[in-house]
Amino acid sequence: MIEVMGRDAFMTLIDAMPIDILFPNRDEARILSGESTPERIATFFRQRWPHMQVILKLDAEGCMVVTADGQLHVHTTAVSALDSTGAGDAFNAAFLHGYLHDGDVIAAAQLANRMGGWVVQRFGARPAIDDAFEVIRDSQ
Repeated sequence: MIEVMGRDAFMTLIDAMPIDILFPNRDEARILSGESTPERIATFFRQRWPHMQVILKLDAEGCMVVTADGQLHVHTTAVSALDSTGAGDAFNAAFLHGYLHDGDVIAAAQLANRMGGWVVQRFGARPAIDDAFEVIRDSQ
């Protein structure tokens, strides 16, 4: 969508919206920021949108939590990925659930990393709930 609209038009759209939390993946963040490393991308987001929390999804490297106060790389556990379909959506949903539950951005990022890891180990966007899912859900 960013490439279709154009970077500037997309950023103007973001500027005009009351966004509290933004969930770009690494590729989207590179396009928006023009930067290549998570640290430099985070600095760009903090400067451009200091009112926003940005949760930069870094796949097997976890995520970078970016707030007006700074940035923190939240690592994840390595898993054997089978299919990444739906992992970003599951990550976002788990983060929002955790964050709205207790307001702890780091705990929410950890939960989101675990849920994204659970999804990529299964085939399809909506894998059946199993015991491993229950453990993740109950670990918050």
